[in-house]
Formats: sequence, C-alpha cells, structure tokens
Amino acid sequence: MQSAFITDLRKNYPIWVLSAFVVIAFLTGGGSRSDIASLVFLRPVAALFLITGLWGLTREQLNGHRFLFAFAAACVLWLALQLVPLPPALWQALPGRGLAADVDKAAGISVWRPLSLVPWRTWNALFSLLVPLTALVWAVRCRPQLQPRLLLVIIALAGVSAVLGMLQFSGAPGNAFYLYRITNGASAPGLFANRNHQAALLTALFPLLAAFACAGVADRRTAAIRGGIALGIGAILVPLILLIGSRAGVLLLGLGLACALFVYRFPRAEAGVSRRAKLTTILVAGGAIALVAISILLSRASAIQRLVDSSGRDDERWLAWQSVRELVPSYFPFGSGAGSFEDVYRIVEQNALLTRTYFNHAHNDWIEVLVTDGLPALLLLLAAAVGWAIAVFGMLRRRHQTSRSEVLAQAGAAVVLMLATASAVDYPLRTPSLGVLLVIAAVWMSNATSRSISEPDVTHRQRKHRSRPV
Repeated sequence: MQSAFITDLRKNYPIWVLSAFVVIAFLTGGGSRSDIASLVFLRPVAALFLITGLWGLTREQLNGHRFLFAFAAACVLWLALQLVPLPPALWQALPGRGLAADVDKAAGISVWRPLSLVPWRTWNALFSLLVPLTALVWAVRCRPQLQPRLLLVIIALAGVSAVLGMLQFSGAPGNAFYLYRITNGASAPGLFANRNHQAALLTALFPLLAAFACAGVADRRTAAIRGGIALGIGAILVPLILLIGSRAGVLLLGLGLACALFVYRFPRAEAGVSRRAKLTTILVAGGAIALVAISILLSRASAIQRLVDSSGRDDERWLAWQSVRELVPSYFPFGSGAGSFEDVYRIVEQNALLTRTYFNHAHNDWIEVLVTDGLPALLLLLAAAVGWAIAVFGMLRRRHQTSRSEVLAQAGAAVVLMLATASAVDYPLRTPSLGVLLVIAAVWMSNATSRSISEPDVTHRQRKHRSRPV
C-alpha cells in the first residue's frame, strides 16, 4: 500500500501540491484586511509554489486555458501600470486628482506620482494576486481526471469551517475558537473573519455536493452512498447558514439549492437507479425546506430576523452607497487605484455616517472595482461575464454527458455565479481562500471546453466497452 501511495504521489504530484496549497490558503487566508498576520506566511509560500509551478508548465496547458491566463496577465499588468510614476502635469490632469493637486500646489511640491492615489495599497493588491495565480498554475497542471480529489478537499475544508462555526456559536462572543482579531464575534464566521464570507462558502457547497453525488457515478450502490452523504451534509448546512446571521447568506441559500438542482443528474437507466432513489431525493429536499420553515417559525434564524428588521433608510450600507455612487464618475475612466477605496471614500463620506467604525469597502465589489480600477477593470469584468456565458451555453448543449470533467465544469459555473452574486452585496473574493475557490471553479469550466484535455463521456465509454466481443 505504501509503494502504491508513493507511486501515485510521484505520478500525480500536481494534484497533491495543489491540495496542500488549498488547505494552506483556507487555514490562513480567511480575511480581507492587509494587516492580517497570517499573510506574512501565506504570500511567501504562494510565491514559492508559483515559481515551482511555472517551471513545469507546458505550452499545451497554456493553450488549453489561454483565456484564463490572458485574463490573469491583464489583471497583473493593469495593477502594475497603476504604480508607474507619471509627470506632474499628466498626473494632475487625471480625473479626481484636484484635491491632491491643490495640496501639492499649496505646499510647493512638484513630484512624479503613480496613477494610484494610495500606492502602498495598490502594492498590497498586486501582491495579493500571488495566491490566486498560484492556484491557477497548479490547477491547470492537474489532470482533469484527478480533479474530483480536489473537490473532496474543498468539501472537507468547508466542513471544517462549518464545525468551527458551530463551536464559535456555542460559546461566548469572541471565544477562543475565533481566528481573527477583527471579526463578527457574536456570529459563526468559521475559518473567516466575516460571517458573509462563511455564508458564501457554505452556500456554494450545495452545487459542489451535487457534483460529488453524481460525477462519474455508474452503479446503484455508489449513487446511493454518495447521494446519501451529500443530502445529509446539505440538511445540516441549511439551519447552520440561517444561524450565521448573514442576510446575504439567506439569499444565496436559494441560489445554491437551485444550482445544485442544475448540476445534479440522476444516473442513467443502465446504472440501475430506480424511482425509489428519486423519491428519496425529493423527500430529503423537502425536509431541507422544512428545516428552513421551522427555523423561521422558531425565530432562531438570526439572518432572517436581520433581513426582516432592517430597512433601507436605517441601514448604514444603503446610506453609504449614495456617497459611493459619486465616486464612480469622479475617478472614471482610470480609477483611484486598486485598494484605495477606504481612503477616497472618506472624502465624500456623509457626516451622518461618521462613527467610531469605518467603511472599509463599498460592500458591492462590482461598484468598488469601478471606483478604484476604472474602465480597464470594467472591460475585464465584461470579458469574464461573456466568457462565463459562452461556457454555460456550451454546457447546456452537452447536458447529456455525465463525465467527471463535465459535471465539475457545471459545478464550477455555479460557484462562479454564486460568488459573483455575493460580490454584489459584499467582497468575498478579497479573501485569499475564496479567491482560490473561484480560480479552481474557473479551471473546471475551462477543462470541459478544452478539446485537448477533456475527458470522454462516461456513458459513451461504457457503451463502447460493452460492445466489444467476448
């Protein structure tokens, strides 16, 4: 057994390396702040993993995922350009630089400045790309046939975060199970500092569980075992997500269940799955809905209570968005610089919102990216949305296929959709761990559309095998 393990480790080492990196990212990258101590460990490790990963990257792998690598290169290039010093006359002519230009004039200063208004934050944003870039390189190097192993790793890590959240919720606020100093101390953020990010991960787990239940399944016993495990985990997740206290999590819960239905497909008739199995699935799904209803009726779902009690006028976030909207045209088309939102927002912050706390993000990453990164970022987002839509259209045309790569691609598309939706009310992708999850999901989508590395359909392979003469 030991020799078999060593042989597998040597032959398939990219999946082992990527799995190890994913574990490191989830255990140390659950916060979005630039002053988190664990980043001192995570980013250098990511740099080492990235260098070794690039060393073995082949031209075929680059060509098979050219869209992802082009997108990543464009992101790195735009952030790097924001740090290039510009002549004073050119810099002062940029939109939104009037206040800083007046200060320079009053102080008699005339120096070259980069496009970013807060260069050190842009440097931090540039270095933060090390983590998702490492995940991209190693995910591309992994054979698609072995990607289900990575699916199990992600499900296991989400389970660890869920259990940790239960321990946090069962104790006093801010107990020893909380991993971050600045966190939602009266909630259950799990491996994260923000409960919304915990909710984003747990709700994204539903399409991943659906993929686990049906990817490559070809017999009744395996289908029953995997389906039972997935349904059992899902039934536990529903009340936990409601107890986290995230209003975004409540909305994402419905989307996650819908995505799971899109991803999951009952095995074909030749797999021997009966109507009884379908009926069991429907009953368990109904039980999950019943758990939601019971949680609401017993008033134990703090997230739903917050959703009902909050109003647009009293919610600080809605009031702040009125000021955020002013920033978009002020700095368009070049933006204020990646990571600079916290500083430029203070210029337009309403007096009524001045408190002992501060507004560190717009809580809508689509808008914040427009403020800080301008038109280039908008074009990149549009390209990503178009690429996602094209990939999903291709998946719909291949719905009859049941290969592992195809099912994982559909789960990846669902995860990308859910994280993009969560970004409309929060900033989940600014946490390294969820950024890694997004990259892996995108690679799964790319694997299915790349002809050179796509796995053949399982049912087709089975028919071909049965057609051979004995």
